[in-house]
Amino acid sequence: MPNWCYNTLEFRLLNVDIYDLLKASLDKEVLFQFLCPLDLGYEEDGKPKWDHDVALTKWGTKWDVSSMQYSYMVTDNTFSFSFDTAWGPPTAFYQSLMDNDDVDFIRATYSEGGMEFLGQYTNDCGTIVNDQYDWDDVIPEELGEEVGLDDYSDEPVFERNGDGDYVRIQEKDETV
Repeated sequence: MPNWCYNTLEFRLLNVDIYDLLKASLDKEVLFQFLCPLDLGYEEDGKPKWDHDVALTKWGTKWDVSSMQYSYMVTDNTFSFSFDTAWGPPTAFYQSLMDNDDVDFIRATYSEGGMEFLGQYTNDCGTIVNDQYDWDDVIPEELGEEVGLDDYSDEPVFERNGDGDYVRIQEKDETV
């Protein structure tokens, strides 16, 4: 069983003609296969074929999204998502969005508590920039709030420094 990586994603729909198809796909928790298909053909039951290595290459993770929630802002055609992926963020999928004429990639965040890393992808003039942090790093306030570090567990793992950024709480030495 994999560790699950929590992700958020925001993109603007440039081709509103695909809205209905995208919405139907999202209702089935299919995001990657719709916007970045594996192109392996279809099973007899009509489901797209899947291959581990092809998925890793095209999406950066082995499966499509899990536990997805999304919202759509009609005023600017923006979708906002939260979902889980296996092991880490779907890095290759984000890169493919840069080449997709139907959407404009805006921003994504991720947090993988088991391996203790988090970060964000941003679109900087057509290039994706990945700012990744380990839990022992000083984590910027905005990113920490967005991925929910305040609510990560029953016992606090992070505290705020004087700048409002997140720092890992050091375990106290119990030996006397």
